[in-house]
Amino acid sequence: MGCAVRGSLLCEACLVVAPADRTPFPGPEGLPVCWSATLYEGAARQAILQYKERGRTALAAPLAQALAFTIATAVPRGPLVVVPVPSARRAVRARGHDPVRRLAALAVRQLAGLGRAVTLRADLRQSRRVADQAGLSAAQRAANLASSLHESRRRAARP
Repeated sequence: MGCAVRGSLLCEACLVVAPADRTPFPGPEGLPVCWSATLYEGAARQAILQYKERGRTALAAPLAQALAFTIATAVPRGPLVVVPVPSARRAVRARGHDPVRRLAALAVRQLAGLGRAVTLRADLRQSRRVADQAGLSAAQRAANLASSLHESRRRAARP
């Protein structure tokens, strides 16, 4: 991975975490500010693809750390609610896990360990199938995802 330093999945030089507002422009109407830990390229891109598509779950810890740092930077104070976007059931079956939910849970634990008031709410469910996003333009992605998620009534009704 990255520079192939022995004993490390990702060395610090390979995964440069530089949280920033990376909201696309022009973005779809109503799109909130979008933050990311780094640009989706190089070693970071490879790490995400290896974790998500190749089952390299050991990458969850450094990726979750980058996510936690990004969340803390984007929202420096106050209580937080982290809501992961669910993977499709067929993708979870194929991968053997839900990569985004795992990262969200680990990041929430890290933030809580630092004294942040943070809650994980896995309340979103898919309403319908969506096409693979790879290769789609921003407008096509927006159309593909429109009305594809809903809040789980069962989870939402719990206090």
